[in-house]
This record gives sequence, structure tokens and C-alpha cells, in this order.
Amino acid sequence: RQRIAGLETLFQAARDASVLDLGCFDGLIAYEFVRSGAALVHGLDNDAFHLDTANRIFSQVGVPYRFAHADLRRPDAIHRALAAQDRRQYDIVLFLGVFQHIYRAMSPERRRDLAGDVVERAASLLAVRIPADTWPEFERYLPAGRLALLQVVPQAGHVGELRIYRRN
Repeated sequence: RQRIAGLETLFQAARDASVLDLGCFDGLIAYEFVRSGAALVHGLDNDAFHLDTANRIFSQVGVPYRFAHADLRRPDAIHRALAAQDRRQYDIVLFLGVFQHIYRAMSPERRRDLAGDVVERAASLLAVRIPADTWPEFERYLPAGRLALLQVVPQAGHVGELRIYRRN
């Protein structure tokens, strides 16, 4: 339940929406979007076991989906993983609990490129969850003027602070 805390605004916007879950883990958060009416779900993760779990869960769901491997630390990882999908943007993009695990292994240029790609993929809404002490590092790389902050949900336990943005 902590993993979906604060996402209610996005669940309300999910009807007929396309959703991209970057760092989808086992697909359970993406599944909550399907339960809220999402029409399409794509998820990327770096762990084959978690991707297999997500694919098994979604094999029982009646919406188009694809869960694929992507190491977000690598240049063009999102583009390469989604190239066959012929989709540049998604109504809702989730980047939940990922950045704090990968940014130290990335150059500042790669961090900037990843943040830019995450923002570019969001046609309407973007949700980012990271520990409060990691936000200054992440914000350094966000493209200026591209997002309007809609909501902040404070960090609770081991689950980081959530910020929901609307794309300008």
C-alpha cells in the first residue's frame, strides 16, 4: 500500500490513458492503473525476474501491455526498449523509486539526458518518487519550464517523497 500512496490523482486520470512505468518492478503499480481504466501499459525494468512476474500478471488482463528490459543508466535505454512500440509519449509516466538507485553510476550528462527523456515521454502527467534528500540532485537535471508541479506527497517510511507534475 505504501508504494501506491499518493497516486490517487493519477488513478483518477487513468481512464483510457496510456501509462509508461519506468522501473516497473513486478508490474503491481501498473496493474492499479489498469484497475483504474488505463487502456495501455508499458513497463521497463532491469530485472528479468520482476519482468517475468509483470508479464504473468498482465497475461490475465485485457489491455495491451509490454514489459521489457532496460538499464536506465545506459544512453538511449528507453528509446531502444520502446522502439518497436511506435509511441513517443504516454499520458502518464511513472518514475517511482528508481533514480536514487542508479544516479551515482551515471555521469552528470547521462543524468540530464535521462531526466530529459523521462519528461519528454510524459504527454500529460509525470510522477516521480525518490527520497527527500535526493530531490535536489534530480531537480538539477529537469528541463526548465517543461513541468508544473501539481502535488507533493511527503516521504513516508522507506517510500520516498512523491511529486506529480503536469507537462506544460
